[in-house]
Amino acid sequence: MTADKNISSADTPATAMGAPRVLIAAGGTGGHVYPGIAIADAVREMRPDAVILFVGTRDRMEWQAVPRAGYEIKSIWISGLHRRLTLRNLLFPLKLAVSLFQSLQIVRKFNPDVVITCGGFASGPVGRVPASLGIPLLLQEQKSYPGATTRMLSSHARVIFTAFADAVDRLPPEKVNLAGNPVRSSIGT
Repeated sequence: MTADKNISSADTPATAMGAPRVLIAAGGTGGHVYPGIAIADAVREMRPDAVILFVGTRDRMEWQAVPRAGYEIKSIWISGLHRRLTLRNLLFPLKLAVSLFQSLQIVRKFNPDVVITCGGFASGPVGRVPASLGIPLLLQEQKSYPGATTRMLSSHARVIFTAFADAVDRLPPEKVNLAGNPVRSSIGT
């Protein structure tokens, strides 16, 4: 269940040109945000010179949690699609178009070596952009049943990291790396 191509620091231009640039999209709940922070912490531990930027939404918990963890965050205007007809769903097509444009601007300006999504509705637009620009996309799925955003982005991902073998049944198996869930080092202290 390991992807044919594992990502290492030698796979990105940052190796030859200096500090790696990592863009992480995660949002909505702690189940998405805190694994993103754990990944950022691990990257920073391996490469203290790494430049890390998060993308999320202003009205969800990531807007406080990410800066509190010491990382910069940019916002996009997106919300989840409700599975029943609501007035808020009428705005969804507009929000999606705006968030895709905002994501494209953020990605072009930040110029990441890699984009990592950890789920939640903010991950969708941000994860869709790198595929069109040739930037490696990595997915982190924390659940045994992958969320809608992860399933939609899976065809564009280079590697999909997950904690549960059950997730392989719903994702491209050649891309899945059964790696466990990232946990912040501060949890153990």
